[in-house]
Amino acid sequence: MIFAMNTFLFGESRNQLKVGQALPIPESGFEDEAKLKEWAVSSSFGGGRVDLVAPDVYCVVRSVTSGRPSAEVIIFVKKGESYRAELIVPSKQYECKISVKDDVLKLKYLMRGMDVEFLSLAVGALRD
Repeated sequence: MIFAMNTFLFGESRNQLKVGQALPIPESGFEDEAKLKEWAVSSSFGGGRVDLVAPDVYCVVRSVTSGRPSAEVIIFVKKGESYRAELIVPSKQYECKISVKDDVLKLKYLMRGMDVEFLSLAVGALRD
C-alpha cells in the first residue's frame, strides 16, 4: 500500500484543518457507503468527492489545497463487512479524472490542459 505525504491530524475536524492537512484513513475502514462518503467530503482541507467505480468499489479523491487543484486518490473496496483502503495514491498538485471502461479503472491528471494517464488498473484485481 502507498501512503500519502500529507500532514495527518488525529482528533481534529475539517473546520480546524489547514492547507495541506487531512485526517488519516481509519484502519477499521467504514461500515457502509454513507459513512465513507461523509468522511471523504469532510476529512481534508479542500474537501473531497466519492465515485462508485464498480459494485462495492469506490474511488475517493481528496483535496488538501484551496484555490489550486490537488488530488489524493484512495480506492476503497468492500472486504467482509466494511470498506477498506486498498490503494492510496499520494497527493499531487493536479486535478484528477477517473474513468472506468470494460472493468479497467483509469486515473488521469489534468496537466497544462492535457489528460495524462498515471494509473490503469483492473477493477477485479482490487477484489482479490
